Amino acid sequence: MGVALSEGDYEVTVRIPDSGWNPDTRMVTITPGKNDLSVTLLPILTQGPPGPQGPPADISQTYSQDVDCEGVGSVNDALAEAAGWPGPVHITVKGVCTEAVRIDRDRVTLQGASVGAGLSAPSPNSIPLEIGGARDTRLRNLTITGGINGLVIEGRSQVDAEGLAVTGNSSAGVTVSESNVELRNSHLIGNPGLGVDVRRGGYLRLQNSQVSDNGGFGVLATASHIVIEDTVVDGNGSQGVSGFSGATFEILGSALTNNHHTGLSLLMSSADVELSTISGNALSGVDLSGSSLSLGDFTVIEYNLDGSGVDMKLGSRLLLIGATIYRNGGDGISVGDVSVVDAGYWGEENHVTYNEAYGIACAGPPAVAQIARGALIHYEGNVKGDTNCPEYPEN
Repeated sequence: MGVALSEGDYEVTVRIPDSGWNPDTRMVTITPGKNDLSVTLLPILTQGPPGPQGPPADISQTYSQDVDCEGVGSVNDALAEAAGWPGPVHITVKGVCTEAVRIDRDRVTLQGASVGAGLSAPSPNSIPLEIGGARDTRLRNLTITGGINGLVIEGRSQVDAEGLAVTGNSSAGVTVSESNVELRNSHLIGNPGLGVDVRRGGYLRLQNSQVSDNGGFGVLATASHIVIEDTVVDGNGSQGVSGFSGATFEILGSALTNNHHTGLSLLMSSADVELSTISGNALSGVDLSGSSLSLGDFTVIEYNLDGSGVDMKLGSRLLLIGATIYRNGGDGISVGDVSVVDAGYWGEENHVTYNEAYGIACAGPPAVAQIARGALIHYEGNVKGDTNCPEYPEN
C-alpha cells in the first residue's frame, strides 16, 4: 500500500477494524525519495476464567541455618533470609555474635551451639535480643550480655526459654511487658541493675534458676503475675523479690537469701509462699505495705539480720499455715496500724521462736493491730516475750 505525503513529521496509526488486533501508532519523518513504514499489530488479550486453586504452602517444613559469629555470619541476616518462609525458623548460633537482634515473627527458635554461644550488644545502649509481638518463640542455651537490657520481651509475645545466661547488662537482665514467658534452668547473674523486671500485665514463670548478685532488685514486678519455683534469689543489691501496684506472686520451693535489703517486699500486692526459705537478708525477711501474704507448708523465715521476720503496715494481712519464723534480728512479726495476723484456718501449728525481740509485736493505740485465731502459734525463746498483741475475738 502506498501513500503520497510531503516532507515532515507525522503521527501514523495503523488499524484493522473488527479484527481483534490492537492498533499501532508511531511518529514518522518523511524525507525526499522513497520511505518505508513497518508496523506490528498485537492481538487484544482476553482474560479467561480463573483456574483451580493450587495447594497451600507447606507450613510444617522448618527453615534451618547455622550462624558462624566468628566468620561473616549474622543472626539478623539469617532472619532476613527467612522472612518469606511460611514455616518454623531454626537458627543455631556458633560463637558470640556482636549485634542487636529483634525477633518479630512467630515460630522462631534461637539456640546456642555450645556453652557460651550467644549475643553481645554492639554498644552499651543497645539491646542484644528483643522479641516483639512474636508467638511460639523458643530460646535455648544462649549467653546474652553487654546491653542496657539483655533480653526484652514485649508486645504480647509468647516465649519459652531454657538455659540462658544473662549477665553484664546495665539496666536489667530480662524485662517482660504484656507477654507470657516461661524461663527455666537459667542464670541471671551480675547485671548492674535488675535481674528481672516484669510489668504491664506480664506473666513470668521462673523455674530452677538463679537470680543472684545483681546490683538492684533480683525480681521486680509491677501489675503482673510471677511464679518463682525451685529458684534461688540471692545476694542482690536491693530487695530479693519486690512487687508493686497489684503484683501477684506464687513462690514455691525457692530461697530468697542474703539480699542487701529485704528478701520479699510487697506494696499493694500479694503473694503465696510455700516450701520456701527467706533467710539472711540485711533488713527484714518480708516487708508488707497494704498487702497480703500467705506463708504455708513449712516455709521458714529465719536469720534476717536487722529487722523483723515479717514487718506489716498499712492494713496488711498475714496468713500463717505451718510456717516457722525463727531467730530474726528484731521481732518475729511486727504488726502495725490495722494489720492482722491470722494463724488458724487449716489446723497446722506455726512456730515463732527465738527472735531477738517479741515473737509477735503489735503497735499500741491508736493502732488496732491484732492477732486473729492465735491459738495455733507456738512461741518459744523470744527475747522480749511471746507477744504484746490483743487477740482478735473469734466473732
